[in-house]
Amino acid sequence: MTRGVSADKAVEWQEKFWEASDEVGYKELGSEKSGRDASGNVWHEFWRESMHEENGLMHMEKTADKWGSNGQGNEWQEKWWERYNASGQAEKWAHKWCSIDPNTPLEAGHAHVWHERWGETYDGYGGSTKYTDKWAERSQDGGWEKWGDKWDENFDLNGHGIKQGETWWEGKHGERWNRTWGEQRNGSGWVHKYGKSSSGEHWDTHEGQDTWYERFPHFGFFHCYENSVQLREVPKPSEIQDS
Repeated sequence: MTRGVSADKAVEWQEKFWEASDEVGYKELGSEKSGRDASGNVWHEFWRESMHEENGLMHMEKTADKWGSNGQGNEWQEKWWERYNASGQAEKWAHKWCSIDPNTPLEAGHAHVWHERWGETYDGYGGSTKYTDKWAERSQDGGWEKWGDKWDENFDLNGHGIKQGETWWEGKHGERWNRTWGEQRNGSGWVHKYGKSSSGEHWDTHEGQDTWYERFPHFGFFHCYENSVQLREVPKPSEIQDS
């Protein structure tokens, strides 16, 4: 652990690094950083990566969490997590959000609070699931206007699957509107598309269209393994004693 203060004493900070291991192959690296300054800014950052063997398969995991605040009503955070194993399975997600003082005047379309989530899962055989979800809020004349957009898709190894989503809005007086949509694909070369909205829209069609989806992650287990050189070099407790 290292702590410090700037020469003018306006900034204080702390950094912590660690590594851990055991005799059966678990290895971990981590770091934690935090600080504050005379202007009221505060921040914290954490990350960790680890590897271990389970049922004869190597697993790797990475996670991080960053947060900050200016002490005047503005705050943000970002989290992400990834897990891989040698069979090709992978899972990833992230969540980001930000908020500013609701009394801050904004241009039309800008938000005082917003969130964004996304995630991906791959089964290692060609099946995958993905999703995104974004929503925001805006303080307006004593009320809150809210809106959002989300979608998800789920495909098996044969390319059969469903995509679906929703766009929505809620006014400061409780008015609501939404539009939902979906696409069903069965490998026949035809796609069933359907949807509706609260304002009376409706559609239900079949269209000739190729199906494309991401069967395997663009960054998978072997990419993670090759990039984690420092983690792989963490020694076992017995190796430390021997040295």
